Amino acid sequence: MLLVTSTVSVVLLVLMLVRLQVVEPRRYVQKGEGQRQIRTSLVGLRGSIVDRNGETLAMSLPARAVTADPRYVTDPQAEAAKLAPVLRIDAATIEAKLERPDTGFVYVARQLDADVGEAVEKLGLAGVYVTDESRRVTAADGLGRSVVGRMNVYGDEASYGLEKSLDSVLTGHDGLRVHERGADGATIVSSNG
Repeated sequence: MLLVTSTVSVVLLVLMLVRLQVVEPRRYVQKGEGQRQIRTSLVGLRGSIVDRNGETLAMSLPARAVTADPRYVTDPQAEAAKLAPVLRIDAATIEAKLERPDTGFVYVARQLDADVGEAVEKLGLAGVYVTDESRRVTAADGLGRSVVGRMNVYGDEASYGLEKSLDSVLTGHDGLRVHERGADGATIVSSNG
């Protein structure tokens, strides 16, 4: 009896190994890669406009936006009171945006510095999110704006000037960063990038 049980166990083990290594190896490789690979989207910034001496006339800088899904905001008044000093916006204005049950998305504030975005994230408010975007700045407080041109608030459409005529050259392209992490969550350094 013991010999039959041992033989059956060995046969099952061999069949399992054949299935794992011969029949379906790619499936398990993909599953393992999915567990250890982290994919992060990178926002493509718009290119800079420079003069003939290489002085920057217009450039894009990373910025943050605070958005909300009012359906998940539990206490609009309390959350607005917490956001107001960080964003330097009147609490009543923020509260009005957080109380909109007719939509699942509102901008609370845009074109923020990274440290403001981090401060909002640390608040950990329900239904409030911080996303990446870019902010277009021009030299000399926009002194040459009639020549350089202007972008809309979303940063995706040029209005006039060099921004418009060179739009196809200046438009940034989003990227993707892929890295691996170990079982402990630490990044695995590899020569593959």
